[in-house]
Amino acid sequence: MAANTLASVTYSTMQIAGAAIGGAVAAIFGAQIALVVDSVSYGLSAMLLWRIASPGPPTHEIAAGGGWSDLVEGLRFTLRQPEVGPAVLVKGLGQLGSIDVIAAALAARVFSLGRDGGGSLGLLWAAFGVGTILGPPVGNLFHRNTTETIRRVIVGGYAAIALGWLLIGVSPWFPLTLAAFALRGLGGSLNWVYSDILIQMRAPGRFLGRVFSINLAFFTLVVSVSAVISGALLDRPGVDPGRLSLWFGLLSLLPLAVWWSAVRRPAKLGVGQER
Repeated sequence: MAANTLASVTYSTMQIAGAAIGGAVAAIFGAQIALVVDSVSYGLSAMLLWRIASPGPPTHEIAAGGGWSDLVEGLRFTLRQPEVGPAVLVKGLGQLGSIDVIAAALAARVFSLGRDGGGSLGLLWAAFGVGTILGPPVGNLFHRNTTETIRRVIVGGYAAIALGWLLIGVSPWFPLTLAAFALRGLGGSLNWVYSDILIQMRAPGRFLGRVFSINLAFFTLVVSVSAVISGALLDRPGVDPGRLSLWFGLLSLLPLAVWWSAVRRPAKLGVGQER
């Protein structure tokens, strides 16, 4: 749990600082210079990663088999476990609607600050980052390291996501929109961290890596499809970022309802039990 919280806080700090710096650079110098600075930052990140010492080869015996067969075995395990399978879907189902596309559209069309809306885009992402950094501390107030309480935190995350979308859709003021972005980020952070904890509690170590890879694959698929659909919808006449955000808010009520009904049923212990 501590590692998940640390990862979330590190990401959130990067989100706040990076968004503020990137927005300022884009607002003052334009998008092209911002992209150059972004490219340089990737080079610096690669240099820092290069300095990390490798833990070395594993000391335990690795079962024979190929990568594809291992992945299929992990997928079968995920589908057969009533607690692991739903937890794998949590992150992806929190991405029903592209916050990236909406943020860019709001910055360019509605709350344009700086050159090409770069200033407002940076502030929107900084607010989102504030929400993500608050997620784990808020969640820690309500869970007791049991499956039932963690599932309740996930329900709260879905509720924050839906409410954030709805506030984005109706907000006529930029400060309220920033608060709505923070709330949307908080909900996503709760679901990200606590779905990972739920997977760690229920999946045995020999399957853990494969379960997390399936988890991230589903998340990436939903994010990609949501971005394409969101962009296509915004290109249609009569569809603005506010109206589209309202649709996403209503759509986000579906996973909220599913998890709310799941919380009302007692959890079934899976292979990993309450680890």
